[in-house]
Amino acid sequence: MEFEEAVLDVVASLLAGRSSELEEVGLTCRPEPLSRLGEGTSELALNFVDSSGIADVIEFHVVKDGQPIASLQEVEAWLREALDDVVSRRRSQR
Repeated sequence: MEFEEAVLDVVASLLAGRSSELEEVGLTCRPEPLSRLGEGTSELALNFVDSSGIADVIEFHVVKDGQPIASLQEVEAWLREALDDVVSRRRSQR
């Protein structure tokens, strides 16, 4: 689906732009392949790992019941905020 591919492009772009910040707090992001959860529903999980294993996860539906969950701009804004939260939580743990 075209929307799913666009979301994956946004995720890749955001992660590339934040890679040094994630590295600074000891995290690497390992996105899982897009999961199909039945007819017309998909979700994406981003696993943030450190030397001990999975430290944080962002999971969200991309398409539900055949419809995008939000506009691409809304998904991008939400992901930016979610990434900020991951980094902030990590900084507070150090």
